[in-house]
Amino acid sequence: MDKANILVVDDEQSARIVLKKIMSRDGHNVITVESGEEGIRQLRQRRPELILMDI
Repeated sequence: MDKANILVVDDEQSARIVLKKIMSRDGHNVITVESGEEGIRQLRQRRPELILMDI
């Protein structure tokens, strides 16, 4: 399986930590941010294949 660059956007720290642990175990590169504004910056810089966000 190909490893993905994944962006997690969530204001809850515990959710970011859990999601990063789960996806990192499979070797994915996981970037976590707290706000939508930071999420947009990371989207432009890193071009993730998958974005998980809490709206």
